[in-house]
Amino acid sequence: MTLPSVNRQIAKGAAWMVGLRLMDRSIGFVSTLILARLLFPADFGLVALAAGVTSLLELVLGFSLDVALIQRQEPTRAHYDTAWTLNLLFSVIIGLGLIGLSGPISVFYSEPRVGQLMLWLSIGIVFDGLANIGVVDFRRELQFHKDFAIALTRRLVVFTVTVTAAYVLRSYWALLIGILTGKFVYLVMSYIMHPYRPRLSLAERGALMGFSKWLLAHNIMSYAVSRGGEIALGKFISKTATGLFSVAHELASLPTAELVAPVNRAVFPAYARLADDLPRLRTAYLDVLGMTWLVAAPAAAGVAAISELLVSVMLGDRWAEAAVPIKILTIYTGLLAMQSNTGAVYTAVGRTGVIATLSFLKTAALIPLLIYLVPRHGLTGAAWSYAISTSLYTPYSFWILHKTIKMKQLEFVAVVWRPTASALGLYFLLPIVASAIGVPLLAGRIAALLAEVGLGALIYMVLMFSLWFLAGRPQGAEIHTLRIISAVAGRVFSRLSRADSGGSP
Repeated sequence: MTLPSVNRQIAKGAAWMVGLRLMDRSIGFVSTLILARLLFPADFGLVALAAGVTSLLELVLGFSLDVALIQRQEPTRAHYDTAWTLNLLFSVIIGLGLIGLSGPISVFYSEPRVGQLMLWLSIGIVFDGLANIGVVDFRRELQFHKDFAIALTRRLVVFTVTVTAAYVLRSYWALLIGILTGKFVYLVMSYIMHPYRPRLSLAERGALMGFSKWLLAHNIMSYAVSRGGEIALGKFISKTATGLFSVAHELASLPTAELVAPVNRAVFPAYARLADDLPRLRTAYLDVLGMTWLVAAPAAAGVAAISELLVSVMLGDRWAEAAVPIKILTIYTGLLAMQSNTGAVYTAVGRTGVIATLSFLKTAALIPLLIYLVPRHGLTGAAWSYAISTSLYTPYSFWILHKTIKMKQLEFVAVVWRPTASALGLYFLLPIVASAIGVPLLAGRIAALLAEVGLGALIYMVLMFSLWFLAGRPQGAEIHTLRIISAVAGRVFSRLSRADSGGSP
């Protein structure tokens, strides 16, 4: 398969996955806005604490068997049966673990309702284990439109059920009902969408778990990173602080991780096909990095610049304390978005041990900061813990990547410097320009928010393309962007022309 062919597959798959993620998160974002007005931060905090324990157990016994199936060049029926059997076995163990830990966790947090939620969440874990492993073929064969159909159905049902339950109950139970509904819908849809029917088997457990053991270690470390702030705040501060941080983290990551994560999901199968050809793999990686960072960098900077107005409009005054943590967390989410694609490279070339090592270093940097800063500074201490630890870890992460795929420093810098400089310019210039033209004086906070978002996008585009022209218009993400804009504009113009001529060719 030629590199242009792979790149086309990557672009097509990435488009589907970005569309899926944007759709999913857009509905989820609207749901959060509604729920934030029907429920209180403490409600979100309770569910976050219970879900955090659930996530830990899932990661301890989660071997990323779907990734192992994708990485294998020719998996057999025995591999799929073994993966499904192991998933079911682990889900039963996790469910029993939740039941057994419900009491001790209630005592740890001095909150019996957390234990009650864990008992109900154990049912959802069993739903996960019963799901059809065959749907992994949609990613193996780059049929991402089928993933789209499953996710859209699940999100729409969950949105309807959760919002209705919140309106009726005005309680954290609505969030639990939504979680269980989503797991059950996915279980049903996985069997509707794929003909594979599982059989109990452990024939290939050695092959699958041998590959996945390092991913397991990575998952455990990732849990400590993703949930560490919530656990520290729940223990040292309050459930309200936990809820505030949970929502702040979601808003800070929305425009970055929600754009980058689906691209990573799409490119991994393509990277796996290029694993034996480092020059082509390196070229594909740099192309993906350029396109994702072109969008993620201004997204992070923009959210940081308008965090106070964003919280005021989207969440309301009761969430005002989340504004400063959001601003700080964008440092973390931005750097995370820049390096998130590296994991797909390591997995594709079979170096999952590197992923585990880097995750350990990230955790080792974060946990001491949380222990020191959260009791002293609360929400902002948790946010700064993430920002500082990621800033310390990122240079080493890219140094390892450079050695793995034999990438020159200048190749990397050439891809990221223009978006980075333009995003920093956006952050510092947006408040100045907005104040100068009177945006804060607009009638209504919604109008001001929309005006600042549009103004920020304009500032970034002017800066980015100015730097690109000054650099001599090199090959890269800017050219890909212009080609996409040209292609879309051409299609729109063609359709308008046909409409004006009465549909004649």
